[in-house]
Amino acid sequence: MKKEATQDASSAGIVGRVTTLLRVLAETEREATLSEIAARMNLPPSSTHRLLHLLADRAGTSFWRLAMVAQ
Repeated sequence: MKKEATQDASSAGIVGRVTTLLRVLAETEREATLSEIAARMNLPPSSTHRLLHLLADRAGTSFWRLAMVAQ
């Protein structure tokens, strides 16, 4: 994933964060973990998780999938 392709979502409002999240998801060429998405957005994983749930709730479906990776 290209980290430089996203702006710093931590200083943006909710619209900016959702826009950044959609851009990150669109630019992701493979499945990504929550931690990877959060790092691309420069947000804590908890905030990123809430945004993903917000989008899924508004869409009326679960259109995203996160993989648990044992480290």
